[in-house]
Amino acid sequence: MDSTAWVAILTGGTAILAGWVTSLGNARSVRIQAEASAKAQQHAQIREARRTAYLEFLEQAHITGEFCYRLGDVYMQLTQQDEQLEKIQDLRTALRNAYDPLARCARVVLLEGPEAVAAKAEAVKHAATDANGAL
Repeated sequence: MDSTAWVAILTGGTAILAGWVTSLGNARSVRIQAEASAKAQQHAQIREARRTAYLEFLEQAHITGEFCYRLGDVYMQLTQQDEQLEKIQDLRTALRNAYDPLARCARVVLLEGPEAVAAKAEAVKHAATDANGAL
């Protein structure tokens, strides 16, 4: 064999090896990109689930808080004791009905949120429990 044949064989072998190394690199790059994309998607899903849980919890906490504020209005606006008792009884029923959705939302925050946020949601739920007990 002459040197031209050896150069052709060496060049062909180098091309095949370079193609194989390139395909390995591309496959690895695609796998890393797919993993990064999956992590980003998972992070976005967790963020959206937390956001939804927090918004629902805040909405229920606001509704429950409104009933507590109305309690003060009963004493300020109504002077007749029987009217006050009737209105307090209505607020008690409304507060009791608002408690279950608040407690459910607090449990969802406990599952979705980080520990610090879950502890705050639990504190709000306990405050609502105390208000229910006081009424």
